[in-house]
Amino acid sequence: MCENDDLIEACKSGYCDKVVNLLQRNFTVHVRDSKQATPLYYSCCHGYYDISRVLIQFGSEINARVQWGSTALHAAADRGHIDCVKLLIHSGADLSIQNNRGDTAVHLCAYRGYIEIVKVFIQHDTNLFIKNNNEKTPSDEAEGNNHHNTAELLRQNMIAIQTNFGHIGNQQIREIPLQANRSLPSNVHSPASMSIPPSTPQKNDNFVRYSSDLTGFTRQSVPITHTDLKAYNRPNSHPSANQYRPENDQRRSEKSYTFIQNGGQNGHSSPEKFRNGRLNMIDNNRTPLHVQGRVAMESFAETLQIQLVKKIEECDSKDKIIKQLTETIQTQNDKLTAINLAFVRVKEENEKLIKSNASDITDSSSLNERILQCKHQGILDALQLLKQRNHSLSGDEHSLQSLKEVLKTRMLTQAQPTSLDVPNKEWKVGKDYILLGDKPLNYFSDEDRDGSCSLVFLINHKKKEYVLKMMTNLINLQANQHGEGHSMDQFLLQNFGPEHDIPIRLPHHPNVVNIRHFYMGATDRFKKFMNLLIPTKIDVPIEMANRTSFLVMDKYPQTLKSFMIQQRSAFSEPSFGLSANFILQLLYQILSAVHHLQKNGVVHRDIKADNIFLDNCLRPVLTDFGFAKTLTYQDGSPVTLTDGRQVFAGNSHAWAPELTRFSRGGPLTDRNEEMTTLQQVYGKTDAYAVSRMFYSLIRPIGDGDIFPQSSISRPHYENSDIPELPGCYQRGLCWILRNLVLDDPVQRISERKAVLCAGMMLFYPRNCELRIESDSATYCQARILSLLSMADKSQIKPVGQSLTMEQSVEALTPVLESDFLFNISPSEFWETFQYLKMRDLL
Repeated sequence: MCENDDLIEACKSGYCDKVVNLLQRNFTVHVRDSKQATPLYYSCCHGYYDISRVLIQFGSEINARVQWGSTALHAAADRGHIDCVKLLIHSGADLSIQNNRGDTAVHLCAYRGYIEIVKVFIQHDTNLFIKNNNEKTPSDEAEGNNHHNTAELLRQNMIAIQTNFGHIGNQQIREIPLQANRSLPSNVHSPASMSIPPSTPQKNDNFVRYSSDLTGFTRQSVPITHTDLKAYNRPNSHPSANQYRPENDQRRSEKSYTFIQNGGQNGHSSPEKFRNGRLNMIDNNRTPLHVQGRVAMESFAETLQIQLVKKIEECDSKDKIIKQLTETIQTQNDKLTAINLAFVRVKEENEKLIKSNASDITDSSSLNERILQCKHQGILDALQLLKQRNHSLSGDEHSLQSLKEVLKTRMLTQAQPTSLDVPNKEWKVGKDYILLGDKPLNYFSDEDRDGSCSLVFLINHKKKEYVLKMMTNLINLQANQHGEGHSMDQFLLQNFGPEHDIPIRLPHHPNVVNIRHFYMGATDRFKKFMNLLIPTKIDVPIEMANRTSFLVMDKYPQTLKSFMIQQRSAFSEPSFGLSANFILQLLYQILSAVHHLQKNGVVHRDIKADNIFLDNCLRPVLTDFGFAKTLTYQDGSPVTLTDGRQVFAGNSHAWAPELTRFSRGGPLTDRNEEMTTLQQVYGKTDAYAVSRMFYSLIRPIGDGDIFPQSSISRPHYENSDIPELPGCYQRGLCWILRNLVLDDPVQRISERKAVLCAGMMLFYPRNCELRIESDSATYCQARILSLLSMADKSQIKPVGQSLTMEQSVEALTPVLESDFLFNISPSEFWETFQYLKMRDLL
């Protein structure tokens, strides 16, 4: 990719500071992509006013066309960005350019119904009579798309223009367009002998550029007397005034002209002689000396304005030089700082190597303890398998893969919970199960729960407790066929769709909830809880449907949120009694579940501490797929983004910045752009939500939720605004969490890389066990054999009471290390190890 493509990407994403930096580094504003689109085209397309203004100041071509003939003005008008439209018009954009379909910019905004932008075009005398390739004017386009108000506004202005042309042809009037802060043509020598050509716009680039900064001089409405002219008739007075002195004009005719403005303020005209903001020249039999003074004043005013513009440009040039010098000084300071940091790192690395060599001898005792714990049955089984496959422990990829299969069989293959009944068989209250308690588990207070997605109950089935979840299913009593029990606008399909059964279809994963039974059942016994499902402010008569979906799941002792509430109340800051390995293991397992969803084309969209349960071993289990969404069709093809309403999240922590931007902008409307897929939109959002959740759980209590938020008005936030985590936590953990919540998803690490980094921080090679890359496969083999020798400790057996944090870490360590080694290749192992080691994150 060309370097200048960075400028186009920055303009697409809305990074104004980056655009300015690139332009100051002599990146050209005239760069184009494969579609011949310029940076200005993309900034106007997305409505980034500040970026568009900067590009224009750096000389971007206003009227540059893309492959399909559109300009930046077309893009801004088509997307409804009125500020960009005004900026382009003010900067001299050609309003009559037609694209390959024959559309002008006003055609596009009329078709969209953007009436305010249409008004802007009308105010700037846009040609409303141009027809496109379909022989349609802007008014026809607006009418054809049912924008009647816009069409009527355009028609009225077209009629007014036609009517004015007819009047002009029937009167003895010659008109000159009234231009603010402009003087008469320089070839006018005398009011009595003026010969004024047809009006043509005269453009002064400097003046146009700074016209918004000048108040200008208004035309004087009171006649200037002979006494007032004396000041301009004196020698050495302003030259533009002297050239209009009556005594210098020898060609005075019998007729003279006077300028009449605003319907006869000087008593010599009628209101009919000033129309549509134009100055009319009317024959008069007297010599109006006050015209000479007015013309001189206007010429003098323009001279002053031009001088002011030059002064402003000189100031801008000096400011630019000062800014460049300041940036140069800052760059040199940054280089000196980087050199100092590099020197400090080299010194620290040297000290670590000295300490590492000194600790080799002391760590031999821990190695002996590890050997004493080994039992050989697992190793013997692995060797027997290698022998059957004609492999040996040679350290190559084939033998390593065979060992991984043994590892998976003995340590990672756990019995999936069995189904409680025949799939889809309806359970009935009192017969197949008993409701425990008189209220749902997710009923927290005496107030109604507005907009709840489901009701959750504790039940007893065959003398064992489970959780029953009833999905929301409501009826609109005003809709047809409501008596048949149909859901309100197919509520499940539209709001949850096939996603409500995602856990049923997903492959088994130890950190994703298992559905033990599911069925479509009657809701008669649950209608008394209907007030917990219906929002209190809704004005549509609705009731619970006769039947809906039910899911049966295992019961878990607590949620991650309730566990953290206990820890934060029982232990002091900043660690709240949490061990470093426990937090890393927790993060590793939750990110592993997120990666499992991504591989199967699913995004959760509602990850929070309430939706993560902890079993008796304190192992996290991701639940509540009410907002989950599939990202691919059944044939595996990606789902494309066609509507901004496809972009959503269930809680504030799950709203990654890109979701705010996509929900605001929606899909690309230009048919020449490639469509965005939901996989591109949601690729890193669940991992973002996981990190945001950890920030809220382990930050000090007094800090509150001070994490920066993106919004429609602020689509980006600065990475420097991300709060720091307490120093008691590992540097590696803080690094992972920060790199999952950067503003730009391109800069974030993927959930796959985050899982590998967390695993490496838990199970990295100690001392000098691994020195070169070629030994990675051999090291992994050795670690797998060590785990197989402790196979009796690898299986997590059911426990009656919850384990303590220390017991949980000890019980989960062999299983998680097995999972880590099974899912990483030797090359990935070496790269991850070196990447973290060089950054001092281990």
